[in-house]
Amino acid sequence: MRKVFQKILSKKENYSIYNTLDSKRWHKVMIGDKSVNDLAAKIRSKQFPVWCKPLLQHSSLGDSMLELGSGTGELSAILGIYGRIPHILDYSEESIDYVKRLFQELGIQGHFYCADILEGIPMETSSVDWVWSSGLLEHFSDEQIIMILKESVRVCKKGVMSLVPNANAIFYRIGKFKQEQEGTWLYGKEIPKFTLKDYFKEAGLKNIKEYSVDPYHSLNFLGSDKKGIKIFYDNLSFEELQKLNQGYLLFTYGAR
Repeated sequence: MRKVFQKILSKKENYSIYNTLDSKRWHKVMIGDKSVNDLAAKIRSKQFPVWCKPLLQHSSLGDSMLELGSGTGELSAILGIYGRIPHILDYSEESIDYVKRLFQELGIQGHFYCADILEGIPMETSSVDWVWSSGLLEHFSDEQIIMILKESVRVCKKGVMSLVPNANAIFYRIGKFKQEQEGTWLYGKEIPKFTLKDYFKEAGLKNIKEYSVDPYHSLNFLGSDKKGIKIFYDNLSFEELQKLNQGYLLFTYGAR
């Protein structure tokens, strides 16, 4: 680990990491070389990201769920497989087209919207049960986050859910910092959060719950340095691992 820090500190800061990606670049980063057929095959084989679990646990069969910033649409597709009604919003036309093809391949019905979230959600008040996002809010300023959440509250009937990078996840933070210093970080401006509770309260949400998800995924940011830490995690009880709050993503839930 000492070698990792030495290498980090020997690099100059790459200020391009603080730029916001436009829709075409963001689509390229999110999709990469993932073909629709390959992603569909992965979903069919039930290789699901751990962070789809809280979305399912806090929703019910038949609930309509609007995803803000869909990317590949993988999580919305999983929700569709489990009986939720997916609504998908993204500002990239290429991403919306990709998700449409994914849904067609999987035989899932969806509702699609191409729009910039900063210009509002193009839906009627109380038109879906849930509004949620994964990997979205960390790319915006405090004022923009509150605006997005207030607009989400307007559109939802039941509540809002969010997944953002967890600022407590030290190994994700180290890996992210290393990539930023080396100029290999792909995701532009990304500000991890210790909590979103105050933002949710400001937006008028109640009964707020929050916890981190999937500590093992954080290790992927470390490359070959992750092996020893994985062994350490494997030797902890589930309760100990939860108390460490090292999950890669911070899940926040609030009822309307």
